[in-house]
Amino acid sequence: MLLSAGSNAHGQLSNSTLDDAHSFTPCSFSDNAQRRVLHLAFGANHTLALVEPSEGRAPELWGCGDGRAGQLGPEYTRATVLTRLDLDLPTHYVPRLIAAGWETSYVVLSCPGKPDTVISFGGNDFGDLGVETATPTANGFHVVDPGFRSRVRSIAAGQHHVLLVSETGLAVGWGASRHGQLGETAAKPFTSTPVVVAADIAAAAVGHHHSVLLHKSGTILGLGSNRKHQLDRLEDIRDATSIHCTWNGTSETLPNFPRTANSCNWLAEVSTF
Repeated sequence: MLLSAGSNAHGQLSNSTLDDAHSFTPCSFSDNAQRRVLHLAFGANHTLALVEPSEGRAPELWGCGDGRAGQLGPEYTRATVLTRLDLDLPTHYVPRLIAAGWETSYVVLSCPGKPDTVISFGGNDFGDLGVETATPTANGFHVVDPGFRSRVRSIAAGQHHVLLVSETGLAVGWGASRHGQLGETAAKPFTSTPVVVAADIAAAAVGHHHSVLLHKSGTILGLGSNRKHQLDRLEDIRDATSIHCTWNGTSETLPNFPRTANSCNWLAEVSTF
């Protein structure tokens, strides 16, 4: 069972209301069917869900909450329960990874024998969509050119910037970059198309104004704002196995240790966005 709690002004909790929930309550799907949830992604006021409708069937993209910026596709301006988002995807491509920015949604599509395709839809305040010309296709989404043709290992989205990591370890990013969160290659307020951020990367995580990248060697690269000390001493860490960010915090997992916070803000920030 999927449960939710918190702010719900636009129906992002999928509980059939617009009322905030002060305790965890069951979420609903528009057809009342039971599904296995594979992954969730959260924006400012919208939720994306990658779900498996039944054993052996291809994953489907569902969403709820605010859709006025197009973050739920062309059909919905608001949904108070999880609703299937019909984006008229390319033939034989299925959603495999999802991420959500402030008012923007991202989906990595996979097709056997072909490179992954990355699509975006919704707001574009700081180049969030990852395309030079933000004119949507007839399907209501944009196709992002990451600059590589391979399988996508991971995608991470913050408020207004995104990091994409390929299977070969190349990390590219787009969106807001004023604080240096996309590295030196994006020395301007934002970049609307992907730029190379780093190589030999195993994973990436993003906060509000900072980015953290895990090298395959286990070392960590921190980029962007350090106003809340979210990047302090990251370069000293060795053998990290995973990384995570909140708005102004960073955490990492080390061998034989539980997840620990490198930033003293981590516990305070964990419930933010």
